[in-house]
Amino acid sequence: MDIKKLEAWYELNHRKLLFRETTDPYKIWISEIMLQQTQVETVLPFFEKFIKKYPTVEMLAQSDQETLKKDVEGLGYYRRFKYMLLAAQQITNNNHGFPKTYEEVLALPGVGSYTAGAIMSIAYDKPYSALDGNVIRVLSRYLNIDDDFRIEKNRKQLDQINQTYIKKANPRIYTQSLMELGALICRPKNPKCDICPLKEHCQAFELSIQEQLPVMSKLKDKKEFSYITLKLYDKNNQIVLRKRTESLLEGMYEYPQFESESIMDVISKLESKDIFIDIIDKKQQVKHVFTHQVWYMDVYEARLLKNQDASWIFVDKNQIKKLPMAIAHRKIK
Repeated sequence: MDIKKLEAWYELNHRKLLFRETTDPYKIWISEIMLQQTQVETVLPFFEKFIKKYPTVEMLAQSDQETLKKDVEGLGYYRRFKYMLLAAQQITNNNHGFPKTYEEVLALPGVGSYTAGAIMSIAYDKPYSALDGNVIRVLSRYLNIDDDFRIEKNRKQLDQINQTYIKKANPRIYTQSLMELGALICRPKNPKCDICPLKEHCQAFELSIQEQLPVMSKLKDKKEFSYITLKLYDKNNQIVLRKRTESLLEGMYEYPQFESESIMDVISKLESKDIFIDIIDKKQQVKHVFTHQVWYMDVYEARLLKNQDASWIFVDKNQIKKLPMAIAHRKIK
């Protein structure tokens, strides 16, 4: 690989992203956590606001889970921010500043080998591989490797190959070069091979098989769930919410909802608990797609007549916007 040519291309062509214009390990860590399963364009406004509110790891450590989830509402995958806060508190309690070795970074809650490699190479200019989806795509095409990269063993082998390259490179520039090349040039569809700095020795380009790589076995079909969702008001016109304890969207607020396709079934289940409601109107149907599942929600407006579930809380309508709520339920009008 012509690493010097790749790095020179990056210096001339990379996007001027806030988190790529810094070597602060804290900011790079925040950006890498936010970028997990999330597009750069989505992350940018969140990152800018977040860093203004929490310019240091010490200030982040003083936050709490509910406030933090509200700060990142809309990014999804909220469990990562639970671990982010735990990691910030761990760093602050140790009183040694942000970790400076690979082993210490990897030991932080919510940090895996990719994130640790990205922090070490970009922030500290140390030769540690950072293998994300963009890098897998670039290297699998460049080397014509048709292994299935959903399989961990194959990802580890490619990670080792990448490690041999980064040892010969400027780690800070090399890691970002591969990421940027994958994002701008070596795209999943319609790669811009004619202007790629690596095309001269790219085996997939020579064989015209770019779009066949990387090989990724098909994911399981998304599970589909049908829910009856209630916009439920009490006698004081407060609205009923519950705070999720399930692993998906843990700690986010939602309207009461029940896995069912029948409002009469839900009414019956509530009455069996001595909870009585009066249906006012069917409001809307809402669909929300997660990575691994799809929710279909039939939304009803209702009045609470008697008793309540232990998990329910009552809030003024104008307070809802101040609470962290998943986009699936924020869609409900």
